[in-house]
Amino acid sequence: MPQSPTPSIDDIYRKLQGGTGHELVTLDNVGALIQMATQRDDTLLESILREWQNDCTMPSTRGPLLDGDASLNLSSRNVRH
Repeated sequence: MPQSPTPSIDDIYRKLQGGTGHELVTLDNVGALIQMATQRDDTLLESILREWQNDCTMPSTRGPLLDGDASLNLSSRNVRH
């Protein structure tokens, strides 16, 4: 079975904006995702990615982005008040 191609940074970013794709964030692409969030003035996504990146520098805390933490659900920011 052929392996699916790795999603582009743009694809991952769009998924994160929609509240999905957290499992696609890696130490290899988090820097580019942070840079994209900074350029787009997406402070929420930028801070979440930076926190995940910082947590991953400590071996005992490595894990997927937003692993089971509903309080960091990115899709909630799209709600209009």
